[in-house]
Amino acid sequence: MVLEYESKMMICQLNKNLVVLFNDYVSGQRFLSFIGDNKVSETASQLIAHSLKHYKTSFLKLIPEEIAGALPN
Repeated sequence: MVLEYESKMMICQLNKNLVVLFNDYVSGQRFLSFIGDNKVSETASQLIAHSLKHYKTSFLKLIPEEIAGALPN
């Protein structure tokens, strides 16, 4: 399920994690974030690949500290 609010943000699920597509308020550039503890490395890798393909960025933003700590270097 994807919900859209005035084309500024979209949400969905990936590996039972909540994924959010944001627009940066300053630059307008789109970026992805997620919250959840299921298949964290796999989820992050899939989202980075999607972001690179669709938004030409290879990073995630606004990742909670607990999730970031579970990611490999």
